[in-house]
This record gives sequence, C-alpha cells and structure tokens, in this order.
Amino acid sequence: YLAAMFERMENLPEDRIMELLQENDVFSLVVTNVAKFHEFFSVATKVKASHAMSGFLGSEAFKTSPQDFITNPELKKEIVGFEEAYIKELFPDYNAKKTIRPLLDAITKFKFQS
Repeated sequence: YLAAMFERMENLPEDRIMELLQENDVFSLVVTNVAKFHEFFSVATKVKASHAMSGFLGSEAFKTSPQDFITNPELKKEIVGFEEAYIKELFPDYNAKKTIRPLLDAITKFKFQS
C-alpha cells in the first residue's frame, strides 16, 4: 500500500500525507518490521517494502527534517543491514537499483555515520 501511495505522490497532498505518516511513526515501523521479518517475506514483499522506504527517504519532508522520521538511532543500523540481507540479491543491476535510489543513498550515508 505504501509503495503504491509513494508512486502516486505527485497527485496527492504530500504535505498532509507525510505529516500523518510522521505523526504515527510509520517509517520506523516499516523499517523495524522489515529488519525483523524480511526472512519470512516473499521477494515481492521485500521489493515493495524497499520501494516504500525509498518513497519516505526521497520525500521533501524527509529531506528537510530527517530527524522527524528517524526517531531511533538503531533505525540507521537496520537500514544499512538491508544491503547485505536482501538488497544486493534482489536489486543486482543498474535498472533495478535506480528504482530504490533514495534507499541506496541512505544506506551509503548511514554506513559512514555509524
């Protein structure tokens, strides 16, 4: 659901949606859920979850106020862990990687912040 919403965000009231997602701590819930249970998820679910996280990370709201979404320092470690856990396998080539560019950029950034 989140992945589909972010795909259509240009046609939606982004400010209001991101405000509600931030108020309900949805980003950290998604990250923590994927970190804990990705081994049980189907390939399609991991791909969609990656697209959803990329949507969060690429949004204007996140770019201007990342501290409003990353409320726990452990989230950065969990995000970095996705690379080895499943991203390298599921997004092996350039065309696949460009669909989750904001997530890959965050992984690279957070690696050096840990």
